[in-house]
Amino acid sequence: MKIVYCSTPPFADCDAPLLKAFCALGHEVHYFLHIAPYSLRTTLIDIRTPISEFGIFPVSEFDDLAALQDYMPGVRIYVVNNPDGKNNLKAFQLSLKEKALIKKIAPDVIQYVETPAPFHLPVLWHFRKKAVCTIHDPVPHLNRMKKLERACRYMASCIFPKFVLLNKRQTEEFCKQFRVKPSKVFYSCLGPYPCLSDSSEAPYPDGKYVLIFGRITPYKGIDAGIAAMDTVSGICPGVSLVIAGSGKLYFDASLYKGKPYIKLMNRYITSEEQVSLIRHSLFVMCPYTEATQSGVVQTAFGLDTPVLVTNVGALADAVEDGVTGRVVEGNNVSALADVMAEMIKDEAGLEAMRENIRAKNEGLKAWLNIAQKYLDVYNA
Repeated sequence: MKIVYCSTPPFADCDAPLLKAFCALGHEVHYFLHIAPYSLRTTLIDIRTPISEFGIFPVSEFDDLAALQDYMPGVRIYVVNNPDGKNNLKAFQLSLKEKALIKKIAPDVIQYVETPAPFHLPVLWHFRKKAVCTIHDPVPHLNRMKKLERACRYMASCIFPKFVLLNKRQTEEFCKQFRVKPSKVFYSCLGPYPCLSDSSEAPYPDGKYVLIFGRITPYKGIDAGIAAMDTVSGICPGVSLVIAGSGKLYFDASLYKGKPYIKLMNRYITSEEQVSLIRHSLFVMCPYTEATQSGVVQTAFGLDTPVLVTNVGALADAVEDGVTGRVVEGNNVSALADVMAEMIKDEAGLEAMRENIRAKNEGLKAWLNIAQKYLDVYNA
């Protein structure tokens, strides 16, 4: 099968292992990576020397993407470069070039990831009989979505004959909000995310610590994590909470300032730093107030690290309570603190969880199995 796969840098950490698996199963994969100024530095992608011209470039033009190509050598990568990052005439003209290239490739299927940009809609309409769309966030976080994006998702519901969701819990709300017929919805899941910069030598905090990482946004409940750590610091002295990620701090500075057990790294975290931070942590924590599924969980699992999550969205589907981490009631600081303390004290239990994660990474959620699920959708 010949697959054209269109996505953006924020999803590279789950796109890359899937595309690699497609190749391993004998399929031809063309990866169109759409980049803009606001998506140059994310998860696996760290483009420090961008190109200022509109165009579709071979991956060899971007030295910063060499590790990505090395990870999946069988995938043909095209970088669709929009240096303005706007929905303007130039962006539309660029999409027409993309359409011509896709037409030349003559794929059996076009896989699109997340809500299409306005200028992609005419292209997708042209290939609509072959198009499949994966939606990572069936319901927008905090129910906030820009009017233009919501309009594009409505239009996508008319264009795409098939949608792939990564959890079943939010199907009804997704179909209701965006007028998608349930018969169009299929399912897959996420596996452990790879680490292209496999280094544990980057600097990391001294001593034992619990880690919250990823972009800082209100729904991630970091303020609840800090409040829980206030209690845990008295039960488990010498253990700190490390918060690492860019984004505007939505909580008051008094929550963390003057507390030696709270260590804040409010900036972009490189891949090397992320690997090191996760590897040396006791466990990763996601005290979210709401969620779909979480790439944070799969990134931690890719490094055999247990995760403590709140029971919101589909997080409890990803973390098996007592096996690969712990699941605690959402929006309950006291319960969160209790489980944090239990995990910190139980070093043998944490090691057992690490072993369980290693075993499960090769099991049902291994990427070859996930790729086959997608192929089943394509052939349906």
